Amino acid sequence: MDITRLELSFEQPNVSLQIGDKVYVSNIFQGNILSSENTYAGVVVDMGAGYIQIKGPTGIVTSGMFLSFSKDNTVNESSLKGYYASTSFENHSNKYTELFSIGSEVVPSSK
Repeated sequence: MDITRLELSFEQPNVSLQIGDKVYVSNIFQGNILSSENTYAGVVVDMGAGYIQIKGPTGIVTSGMFLSFSKDNTVNESSLKGYYASTSFENHSNKYTELFSIGSEVVPSSK
């Protein structure tokens, strides 16, 4: 398996993307509709402003393909851990807005 450097047309990849994530690609049809099933492209080994590097089979990724990624379940299998959480909600609309529900799934990390 070779390392492929993917130059991105935007400066910052998705903030959730991290080294070790699995990358998949799909062809895009007219109207931004995916025209093929996801194809495994490799694992992220490096990333930076405007690029990501993946280790995987060669010749899978071509220009203009849709990239998606998934997390490694062995590393990212639990919810948030800790004893303190802080949230902030802001509504920048001039119209009345009602918040229906807020939920969380936090597990104490140790006792």
